[in-house]
Order: sequence, then structure tokens, then C-alpha cells
Amino acid sequence: RDPQNGEGWYSLGLLRAEAKDMPGAAKALARAVRLMPTRGRVRYNYALALQGIGDAERSLAELQRAHAGAREDAGILHALIMLHATREEWAEVETLTRRLQQLRPNDPGVQEAVRRLKTMRKNQGR
Repeated sequence: RDPQNGEGWYSLGLLRAEAKDMPGAAKALARAVRLMPTRGRVRYNYALALQGIGDAERSLAELQRAHAGAREDAGILHALIMLHATREEWAEVETLTRRLQQLRPNDPGVQEAVRRLKTMRKNQGR
């Protein structure tokens, strides 16, 4: 009810995303980002909503901002890596992947992601 309540806009954005209303999610999450610009997870979810509406450039910019504000968040870093991989920006993928491995050296999920990325890169020319 309070238009200045960032948490409210964030919750609304998440609900809209779950309902597959990505334009509505992006709009609500954009408002949440304006009200809570230092919250990495808010930017992360906004970036995903932007991807959902096909705005890859703004999505990348938001993921980069989210990562800059939450360098230890492996989920944000993984999303950033995957976006660079879909864009076939392999030098950036390698740099960020090394960072993810440093953050989570014993995480089997990270090891699996690294294997998938190697496969993606190997298959890119096919």
C-alpha cells in the first residue's frame, strides 16, 4: 500500500514472475531497484525479469550491478556467467568461472556448471 515501500514492490515483482507475468514483474522490480538500489538480490531478480521480456542488454547491465554490490553471492555470479555464455563471450565466462570456483571450491553444483560451460563452448561451432 505504501508506494515508497521497496519490499512491497519486490514482493509484487516476485509474485508476478511466478505468475509468468514478466512485463508486470519487470515493472514492479524496477520500482524496487529504485527504492533499494544496494540490494543485489533485487537487481538479480530484476535482471531475470528483463531476460524474460527479451531485454538482454539491460539484463546484463543489471546483473553486473548486482554482482558489483554482492561479490560473494554465487547465485548472482552464476547467472552472470550463464548470460555471458549465451552471448558466447568466453573470455568473460572463464574469468567469472574462476571467481565462482574460488567462492565455492568444493561445491558439486559449481563443478557441474563448469562441465556444462565447457560443453557449451565446445559445441558452439556446430
